[in-house]
Amino acid sequence: MSVLLVSVLLAASLTALIPGAEDEETYPNTDVLGSGGTDFTGYTPITNVQELSNIRNNLSGKYYLANDIVFESGTSSNFTPIGSRYDSCFTGIFDGNGYVIDGMRTEVNASSDACSGLFGYVSGGIIKNLGMVNGSSVATSSSSFAYAGGIAGRVLLSSVIVNCYNTGYVSASSSSPTVCVGGIAGYAVSSFIVGCYNTGSISVTTSSNGYVGGIVGGVSSSSYVANCYNTGSVSATAYAGGIAGSSSAPIVNCYNTGSVSLSSLGHAGGIVGVSYFSVTNCYNTGSVSSSSSHGTVGGIVGKMSLGDSISNCYYLRGQLYLHGSYDPAPDVLCSSGNPIVDGNYTHNRNANQRSGDKTIAEMTSSLSAALANDSIYFTGMTGPTEGWDFNTIWTIDGSSDPDNGGLPVLTMVGVPFTVSGKITSDGIGTAGMRVVYTTDGGSPQTTVTDANGNYSITAHLGNIITITKFELTGYDIRGPEPSSYTVSSTADFTWTADALPGGGDPGVVPIVIIGGAILGGLVGAVCFFVFRKH
Repeated sequence: MSVLLVSVLLAASLTALIPGAEDEETYPNTDVLGSGGTDFTGYTPITNVQELSNIRNNLSGKYYLANDIVFESGTSSNFTPIGSRYDSCFTGIFDGNGYVIDGMRTEVNASSDACSGLFGYVSGGIIKNLGMVNGSSVATSSSSFAYAGGIAGRVLLSSVIVNCYNTGYVSASSSSPTVCVGGIAGYAVSSFIVGCYNTGSISVTTSSNGYVGGIVGGVSSSSYVANCYNTGSVSATAYAGGIAGSSSAPIVNCYNTGSVSLSSLGHAGGIVGVSYFSVTNCYNTGSVSSSSSHGTVGGIVGKMSLGDSISNCYYLRGQLYLHGSYDPAPDVLCSSGNPIVDGNYTHNRNANQRSGDKTIAEMTSSLSAALANDSIYFTGMTGPTEGWDFNTIWTIDGSSDPDNGGLPVLTMVGVPFTVSGKITSDGIGTAGMRVVYTTDGGSPQTTVTDANGNYSITAHLGNIITITKFELTGYDIRGPEPSSYTVSSTADFTWTADALPGGGDPGVVPIVIIGGAILGGLVGAVCFFVFRKH
């Protein structure tokens, strides 16, 4: 009895963005295609405010915007969040398809938990390719938690928000000790926020424990925030950060240029107010201030736990203040705590590339200098952590982005990816195996392994690629077996697999593509199935 071993290796290889590249790309043969090539078969189109509101009638459905949704100016109506209660979360897929929701006003006032945003609670759902412009999201609770976000108030259990942005005002208030406010999400639990940005003002009032961030107010463990930026002002009573107010998860490849301020005793940082994990490849040029002389203000982090890390992070010198903007504070990377800086691998870089305060002349550079590792942005390896990637994640082009004038900007949003794999039998590539999959739950598609057992699937940021079957005449699946079935995951991919039944069908194996090379180095997941010959 021979054994065929299937190794599915997910590699995040970015396709270069060149003029005409989108025109040459082959998309699935379907009658319903979105602007990004997504197969919208089985999705419900949303064309107006009423249809948007009707999503609450089927919270597990799949939806896409077919055009911009514009709320009438001057209207006194208030949009109730979709999934407005913890026991009625949105669990489906919402694809903005590159369109915007313009002028939506959401105000939630409650005596219990208040949760505001286009979506209130999201659990295991996916929201992507959406812009929220000229609107507001406000949550007020008289006695309990309050969550407010430009996209969603609270996201839970492997939810994904990708390629979204907000330009509107977001705020929350409560007498409760916990209030979370963010330009994209108020609070994220075991979820992913990737490729998003905020330009609106974000604030919290009347709480002694308010968490406010330009992207997300609070982030729990088992979450990831990557490839995001904020330019809006952030103000809080206790914890404020340009990206996150409080984070127990990695913050990677992010930047902030907005002001960050505290109105009382607490912790404020250019990227994170208080961090319990790592901050990597980030920069801040915004001012960070506290109205109290006893507040902690840091160029990157306000307060950090002992043993957590800051790697390859830089901030503009002379932007830290106490007593509002009156008393300059000492320039510090992190004001409270003792983090590991640059992985204690400072010997492998130039002195000017070490994390810390820099002048604006040092922080502005050219792309050619950054690529040659001849700028402050370290592009080598910090122990196991890769430095700044100016090939696929960051770029510097003052002419195309004059507002950032020589500072790095993110380039990844909307870049297509290749999900590649190889199927082998006794170490030899197996040709002619059919790999059946769907994109975002659309019509089944098939790719076939080449002479060496290789195959590839093209996907975009935020796609769900679901491999439903491996087919090869004369074989079926008998597994998984503990000795042959392995699953690992990184920030770049989430891989979950149901128990594999016998009879030739591996069941549903969803692969959520949320980014590429987010943490640097080798990325992906490997999953082994055992095929046995009849």
